[in-house]
Amino acid sequence: MPIGTPISYAIPFGRAQRMLLSIKAQTEADWKKAVLDANGTRYLVRETDSCKNATAPQLNAYPIMIPEVAQGVTDGKIKILFENMGRVCIKAGVSIPILKVSFDASQPALSVIGTATIADILQIPFRDVDDNLAKALGLTLEDFRLAGSAALQAGSEKINFLRFSKLDPPIFDKKRPTRLFPNTPVILTNRLSEWLRGRSKVVVVDVRSKEETVQVPLKFKGPVINSPYHPKDGKNAFNWDKTVGEINGDRFDVEEILEISRNQEENATDFLVVGASPEDGRVPWALYTLLNLRLRNVYWYYDGANTFNQSL
Repeated sequence: MPIGTPISYAIPFGRAQRMLLSIKAQTEADWKKAVLDANGTRYLVRETDSCKNATAPQLNAYPIMIPEVAQGVTDGKIKILFENMGRVCIKAGVSIPILKVSFDASQPALSVIGTATIADILQIPFRDVDDNLAKALGLTLEDFRLAGSAALQAGSEKINFLRFSKLDPPIFDKKRPTRLFPNTPVILTNRLSEWLRGRSKVVVVDVRSKEETVQVPLKFKGPVINSPYHPKDGKNAFNWDKTVGEINGDRFDVEEILEISRNQEENATDFLVVGASPEDGRVPWALYTLLNLRLRNVYWYYDGANTFNQSL
């Protein structure tokens, strides 16, 4: 079942991200006043609680999927971001690329609009959210409930607000995608074995060609779906200029993936997507397709098949 035109604005937690447009406390002075007014200094941390977990995903970049939010960050009007799953390790002082994810056929699907250094982290337990705290930030309780629903589903019961001082010029590897994709935790080589031990059912999705899977087969003892991603132009190497329209023209058979995902409520399955290497563009382009399909429990083994077998 090749994928054609994307679902219009099929953006997981996109509505919650739009909340960033409502936050009034964007300057450092307004932010500090808002935190004090809300009695929020007790929630200021240097790193999130998730950092205590050795297998927790790191915040290696920040994805933005709402065009108005991306423009606000670019223009310097938005300096407060938030992570609403509460399961990511975030540390103050760390610089991260800001990743824009586009759904416009004429634009690159992925682009880095700048680099932000995290100055403050406000980690708020969802149970502590009240009208006073919401108003101090210029939000409503309904906004907070919307933002915190993902945290509750993830079992963390916390949401994190992040402040950065300014947007610096983008710094990123031009031959590799950032180690982050929306709604898709990244698994690296040094954590693969431990991550697998903590999962009850994992299905590996191999997006390489049949020839590649014969040359370097994955030595995974569980189920493996060979679902090759075929770029229309025949170029597998990652390219930051690849547009949404070009991804729509590629071939990626997701029928078997979707069949397994239909039983997620009764038989939860984690999908681990694997390509050839970190420079393989087929994985992020496949993830882009799965994002549009709103597939849950998707993970990305970033380092590729060449190191996958060594990690088991």
